[in-house]
Amino acid sequence: MHTFAISLARSTERRTYIEKHLASRKLAFDVIDAVDGKLLTASDLEKYCDMAEVTRLRWWLTDGAIGCALSHFHVYEKIIAQNLPYAFVVEDDAVLPHNIAGLLSDIATRIKPDEVILLYYVSFKACSLSTVNKDTVQGGELLYPMDMEQPITATAYVIGHEAAKGMVRNIVPIRVTADSWNHYFIQGAFSSFRCMYPMPVQTMHFKSSIDYMDKNSWKAKFAEWVDRHKVPPFFQLLRLLRKKRSDGMLNNVALVNLPSPVFEKK
Repeated sequence: MHTFAISLARSTERRTYIEKHLASRKLAFDVIDAVDGKLLTASDLEKYCDMAEVTRLRWWLTDGAIGCALSHFHVYEKIIAQNLPYAFVVEDDAVLPHNIAGLLSDIATRIKPDEVILLYYVSFKACSLSTVNKDTVQGGELLYPMDMEQPITATAYVIGHEAAKGMVRNIVPIRVTADSWNHYFIQGAFSSFRCMYPMPVQTMHFKSSIDYMDKNSWKAKFAEWVDRHKVPPFFQLLRLLRKKRSDGMLNNVALVNLPSPVFEKK
């Protein structure tokens, strides 16, 4: 299974990390230059976005988030252009298990053409996964979520060819973020969606390159300065806080022995 790694050219630490990491896992991969939200012009935003929604949700649909959505959009275009039956998409902070090549081969025999399977996900609220209609793969199971609004992030996932086509039809004009899976599911971009449990992928807890904070705020400027110069002890503290926040969302998963509405709908 081919891998596409999305990485900002200016984030050299992350770029170097993901290239070495994917090579160490013996994956066939291409690094895709992410769309840099900081370089988007007003004309770009008008061209690619639903500006009414962007204006209404500017705290969430920042230039960085818009760039992220466009980056995934371009990956889907490549999947379609290369006529790949499926592909593995990762962002440049993913930590993949040693058996990822075997796991992806296993998933390739189970994924549906119009399906998305998350190998990494977090949740703001309790994320319930159904053990009904489960599918066993190396090291875990593929489970349907009980509520599509809960599992989020686009850090690491496998997507089928038809689902990639559906995402291309639905991302632009941008009105939500790249990981708003429930929105795309409702829009019919794909008809099946599963999460692997236990979750095989982790993250490096780098500073986010999406920049959800106002880049002109003192918090954003301070964090940027600390990250750029790795200022002790603030740099270590920032990494710890990011890990703590991430771990709190990662552990917010419950298994339930009830059929998922997602499976029932497909």
